[in-house]
Amino acid sequence: MVLPMKSNNGIGWWKSKGNSPQQGVQALKDALMQITKPLFLLNFNGSNGVAQSGTAIIGNEIKPDAECYPLKAYAPPLDPSELGNSQFKERFNLRYA
Repeated sequence: MVLPMKSNNGIGWWKSKGNSPQQGVQALKDALMQITKPLFLLNFNGSNGVAQSGTAIIGNEIKPDAECYPLKAYAPPLDPSELGNSQFKERFNLRYA
């Protein structure tokens, strides 16, 4: 079965791993506060949606399937302990810098 090409003016596509994107300002705020998880901002049925799991496909060279949504932005997970110069943290016995 060949699916029609979806239009996408984003950076690629997002595909669910069984979860639906959340919508609304509070969902975005909640996701932004969970910096140790990835953040996917997407076009979900004409509105902004946010997800913290799934698969990002960067680029528009593929023909997405029916379960793909246009990806507008992506932020990788960030562990605060990975920030800062490791030698500085070691010298002063710091976990975060």
